[in-house]
Amino acid sequence: MIPPRIHSYAIAAFIFFLPVTLCCGRSLALDQTAAKPSATELSQLIGKAYGGFAKIKEANALGTRNHCKSSAISGISEATNAFECEIIGKGDSLRLETVILGQKNILGFDGKEGWTQVGNWVAPSTDTSVQRMKDELDHGLNALEELDKPDVKLESVASKLVQGKTCPGFKLIPANGKWTIFYADPQSHLVLRTEFMGHDSEQGFAVKQAFEFSDYKAVEGMPTPYRIVEFAGERKKAETTIESIVVDSNISDDLFKMPAESKTGSLDNNPITIPFQYVGNEIIINASINNGPEGKFIVDTGASQTVIDKKCADQIGPYTVSTFNVTTGAKAVPLSYIKMHKINIGSVTVEDCSALVSDLSSFAGAIGQRPAGLIGANILRRFLVAIDYPERKLILANPQSVNVPANAIIIPTSPAFGASALVVSGILNDKHQVNFLVDTGAAFNNLPQTIAAKLGLPKTLAVGQIYGLDGQKLNIGSIKLNKLKLGSYEIKDPVFALHSEPSTAGGLFRAGSMGILGNPVWSKTKLTVDYRNERLILEAPAGMVESERLIAEIRDTERVLLKNKNVEEASRNYARLEKSAHEQGLKAAEALAISGLASCSSKKFLTSKDNQWLAQATTEYDRASKLAVESGDKNVEGEILGQWALLCISAPRSNSDLMQGQALLQKSLAKAPTVANTYAVLGGLMLKANKQAMAKQFIDQALMLDPANWQALWARYQMAETKPEEQKLILSQLGHYYPDFAEVKDKLGKTMKPANTSVKKIPARKK
Repeated sequence: MIPPRIHSYAIAAFIFFLPVTLCCGRSLALDQTAAKPSATELSQLIGKAYGGFAKIKEANALGTRNHCKSSAISGISEATNAFECEIIGKGDSLRLETVILGQKNILGFDGKEGWTQVGNWVAPSTDTSVQRMKDELDHGLNALEELDKPDVKLESVASKLVQGKTCPGFKLIPANGKWTIFYADPQSHLVLRTEFMGHDSEQGFAVKQAFEFSDYKAVEGMPTPYRIVEFAGERKKAETTIESIVVDSNISDDLFKMPAESKTGSLDNNPITIPFQYVGNEIIINASINNGPEGKFIVDTGASQTVIDKKCADQIGPYTVSTFNVTTGAKAVPLSYIKMHKINIGSVTVEDCSALVSDLSSFAGAIGQRPAGLIGANILRRFLVAIDYPERKLILANPQSVNVPANAIIIPTSPAFGASALVVSGILNDKHQVNFLVDTGAAFNNLPQTIAAKLGLPKTLAVGQIYGLDGQKLNIGSIKLNKLKLGSYEIKDPVFALHSEPSTAGGLFRAGSMGILGNPVWSKTKLTVDYRNERLILEAPAGMVESERLIAEIRDTERVLLKNKNVEEASRNYARLEKSAHEQGLKAAEALAISGLASCSSKKFLTSKDNQWLAQATTEYDRASKLAVESGDKNVEGEILGQWALLCISAPRSNSDLMQGQALLQKSLAKAPTVANTYAVLGGLMLKANKQAMAKQFIDQALMLDPANWQALWARYQMAETKPEEQKLILSQLGHYYPDFAEVKDKLGKTMKPANTSVKKIPARKK
């Protein structure tokens, strides 16, 4: 799925208002025919324009109450949300109050620490959020206080066209090296623009930011900008208009201090464990709203707000139609919202929170039922959230009490989407660094087209469609890469969904610099999302690393067998890997190795028609499936059952064999609906039955799950015989994954020159 994205009021939005405390005296006009002033001269002229540096410091210490209208613009969907807010400022302390989705929101900063209050929930801001507040304070008009300090360095910069004026500028470099560039009106010398290196508060990457100041008016005889526009790169991201300013010398410092932090639901210090279903790569729990009946909810760290299905919302009570826009897919959609008095998740109760209302019926096809809603970050971030995928348990704990196991992997995160979501930095194929949204509501991973282009990936084949909450349908394909590294955690052969046609949207949402890491990346671990300390804590089950290594060797053996057809060599390798897995007690790997032996026996039977090989294959599949059950790995179990089904249907001795094969296929899909091989088997069977439409459906599903699946790719190539352009596209996929296969070399040689295929050989792993 593609979950909703709320472009929350940017932290920077309330920092804009700091300049309202600035004052000025007379401005000093500069003869336009005179030479451009030096950096030092310009800084002095600016200081005088605001009444002198002593006056600037005095003005910054004043208390003010400001009524403002502000708008925030999403860089992903271009969604614009407008709201009114009250800003109280005093020195470096700020307090922003507004109403979002029917709830009062307060963002406070006392000059050192930040905090947030949403409804009745109060929590401190994270370290990164606080640092970004400080950075943006330091690079607005507050930075004027630095101009007369002896340890700062001033450098001239080229003039710049700002608001239709050619403005001289200079760079201020304080002792900490965090520079600010000022551009001043050439006549009044009031600052029209500042620039600095900051972070995009929505997507979490470093970017040059800018504030532009205009509509200066006198406040108690001092010039104050009444309009402030913020830019991230060249993109306008927010705009604020001040409607009134009241100077108030009686503002107490206590107003900026954080109230008592809220208790974590009804947890106290006792974690609550909630069982979940894992269906279609989605985490599904039971929850109830306002003491009503329980419904099925998807746990979604990628959704900044909780979402209630419209059908469920109709039963709860009235909801408010809103013009508040959310980013869903590659566009913005206005959604209604509902106030929840309480939501019960297990024995945890969260009170007084809002949720968006949307039609979630499109999820029914993926998870077999229409969910009641999505549990988003506005609820999840109140807890320390642990998702134990192997044990199918969601654990909610007190975020102030975190114990990190000795063998855990720590992955630092950065805030995104206005600090409601988390982003991790990953390395693709050992050389490309990419930011990824941590999204447990995503049943797949995603790469934007811009990143795929940097990786030199071939154009993908459209094999599926997805629907966003906006109802937009997108054609998608998938791509398999060699490796993804997240800190010291390494994922082999990760598969990413990819928009099948390049577009200005960049990918499945318009975040050209950000990908999505969904449940397929985390599903073999216990993932703890530590919002408070901005990190992920990964715990791998005992033996997982060695098991993954052995399974990788099993996959390599499969590939070599496909290439050289040497069954005896493959049998020896599978036997060796079976022995190694057995000695280490790694039942999933052992089961797959035995299944490999069974596939070799099957090939010997199909070649020789000697029933002893059929009997041996049957015995081996039976043994492998029992081991897979003992391992608890349903994907391995489903894969083995699918291969066993293929044997029964490919070499039936009677109708009972056919019936057994069909039963095995059904059981395989029930156990593991996300295993590509099963769909490839079904597609092949439909082709033999001359059911082209059904065959394509199954084969495309196999390629969505594993774009390198040989059986599915080759079948799809043959199906496109009358469509040369499509066949050429499929051949480029075959060339990308199997450039050294004789069949592929032959086809490439006949259709195009190898030098123009732009494919890279995927090296086999060393054993």
